[in-house]
Amino acid sequence: MSNMYNTGIEDLGTGVVIWGTTDVRCTLLTSSYTFDADHDYYDDVNTYEISQGGAGTLSGMTTSVDTGNDEVTFDAADELYSSLSAGETPSQIVIWKYNATPANAELICRNVLTPTVPAPNGGDYTIVWDSEGVFEISN
Repeated sequence: MSNMYNTGIEDLGTGVVIWGTTDVRCTLLTSSYTFDADHDYYDDVNTYEISQGGAGTLSGMTTSVDTGNDEVTFDAADELYSSLSAGETPSQIVIWKYNATPANAELICRNVLTPTVPAPNGGDYTIVWDSEGVFEISN
C-alpha cells in the first residue's frame, strides 16, 4: 500500500521529479512513524529510520499506463538491503528525491511493507515492490 505525500504529487506534476531520471532514494522506517501527507522533507521522517538501513538508490525506474484501469504505475527494480542487524524491524519504506541536505530532500511516497516483515537477523532483506509498482496514480 502506497501513500503519496503532497510534495511528491506536486513534484511529479511540476517536473521537479522526473521518474527514471531524478536521483530517488528509499529508506526503511520503523513502525513508530505515522504517515502524514503534509510531511514534505526527509528530515520529517529520518528520526524513524532503522539504524542499520541506510538509503537505497532506486534503479530501473519505469512508468506504464493502464488505460483499462485509468492509472499510471511508477515502478523500479527491487531494492536489496544487505546485512540488517538484529534489533529494529522495518515496517515501512519512504521514497524521496535525493538532496545532500535532508531539509531539502522532498518526500514522494510511503509504502507499508507487506506481508509482515521478518525481524532482521544479520542477513539480506529485499524490498519486492507490489505488482502495482512503487506507487500508482489513478482516476
